[in-house]
Amino acid sequence: AADAAGLERARLDDERILAQLNNDRVPTMQCTAALDLGRTGRRTHVPVLYDVLRTARFDELKGCAAAGLVQLGEVGAMLGRYDDWARGSNDTLRRSALSGFGDIGPEAAAFALPHLSTELQSQYASTRWVAVAILSKLGPEARPLLEQATNDVDKDVREHARTALAALRP
Repeated sequence: AADAAGLERARLDDERILAQLNNDRVPTMQCTAALDLGRTGRRTHVPVLYDVLRTARFDELKGCAAAGLVQLGEVGAMLGRYDDWARGSNDTLRRSALSGFGDIGPEAAAFALPHLSTELQSQYASTRWVAVAILSKLGPEARPLLEQATNDVDKDVREHARTALAALRP
């Protein structure tokens, strides 16, 4: 009986999430729904999220669909997509890609490090701080860039990089 009740709750959750995903009048609701589909852990949602990724009118929604797909294990496909986005000129997709690399973690390091190296050269301290935050999720391969960031002109970026390096140490 408990299993049946759990299945019914999951079915109702799916219906609610899918209704939100189809509400194209509220893009933020669609984005939340795409992320919620990823959080369910149910791979039956993979085709739905690929469809969203293909048809979304808003770049933010594409980023949310990609993040949901990563949560559902579509890491290999999203690494390639993120790499393309990070190389492109669309700032929204580039930011989604960089964040997505961090969500994937050490497996994304080879793709992410060249892009994050560029971000560390930004004139904006906030951009460099975010780059350090993402680097902190990429494991030991990020060590050289984190060490570089400990010499940043901005005190907050330097401290953030030192903290990230300390967390890498065994």
